[in-house]
Amino acid sequence: MTHDTYNGWTNKETWLANLWLSDYFIQEIEDGQSISAAHIKDTINNMLADSPDIWGLFSDLLNTAVSSIDCYEIASHYQESE
Repeated sequence: MTHDTYNGWTNKETWLANLWLSDYFIQEIEDGQSISAAHIKDTINNMLADSPDIWGLFSDLLNTAVSSIDCYEIASHYQESE
């Protein structure tokens, strides 16, 4: 079974998370922060917690998309560039 990728990333959700957060993570690296999968997941979850209330269908869709993000893949991208 082949695994489809999106722009070289595991999936579109992972690609989008990195696209939108890359400047933030690069700044954190420059400030001495280590970028781990747990840190990425916490960052995304904190952003969700600070978002306006989303409910029903849209909440389910957003949570499904967020759960598809491969935080380990993003972290390894930044660990290789350190």
